[in-house]
Amino acid sequence: MPVIGMTSWDLAVDTDIADAEWHHQLSATYSRSVLAAGGTPVIIPPAPDRVEEVMATVDGLILTGGDDIDPARYGTDNTASSGIDSERDHWESMLLAEARRTRTPTLGVCRGCQMLAVESGGSLRQHVWGSDTHPDLWNHDRTRRATGHHDVVLSGILVGIYGTDRRTVASLHHQAVAAVGEGLEVVATAPDGTIEALAGTGEWPVLAVQWHPERVPFTEEGVLFEWLVRVAARSGR
Repeated sequence: MPVIGMTSWDLAVDTDIADAEWHHQLSATYSRSVLAAGGTPVIIPPAPDRVEEVMATVDGLILTGGDDIDPARYGTDNTASSGIDSERDHWESMLLAEARRTRTPTLGVCRGCQMLAVESGGSLRQHVWGSDTHPDLWNHDRTRRATGHHDVVLSGILVGIYGTDRRTVASLHHQAVAAVGEGLEVVATAPDGTIEALAGTGEWPVLAVQWHPERVPFTEEGVLFEWLVRVAARSGR
């Protein structure tokens, strides 16, 4: 079974052993989706001095969701970005560069879609809430976000993967891609015009969606993970 690496990040958590103990953070929904698709999931913690060794151990890569990317990476001031983790930005930038160089099959999810655009020379809209498609998703006391749902129009590779050109997806993002970047094309948009998915135009098999396929039943969105596992199995790495 192809080995699929999944990015994680470091988070300080109070436990019954220690206060502010550092943990590698990642929702188990990612690994369960990879397993259901027939792959072998492995969590990749930040290790910027070993990027080539790390990438040599996996057949495919998932850039997972999370907080916002530092706007300095796409050459602008911070107007609405939060939770910035410069170490994670740097690590995932290195992973993407190595994945591109080795043509490792890659799937980006939410932040992963934004990271792909930024590291390809694109840019982001720092806050997209305000339309019927992308409303404010905070609960009443602003302690937790609720998953939203909206329609998307698919094109290109996504039509072949889903077997349709329209579907409803699970959405949590407050940022989105503004400029796509080199070697990428838009393959999904929301009714308000927001870019919702990107795909590679060259020989590197890369696909990234702004929605969260790991947060819904596998029967609804598992085809994305099956695509990654299938392409990783064919890559012969």
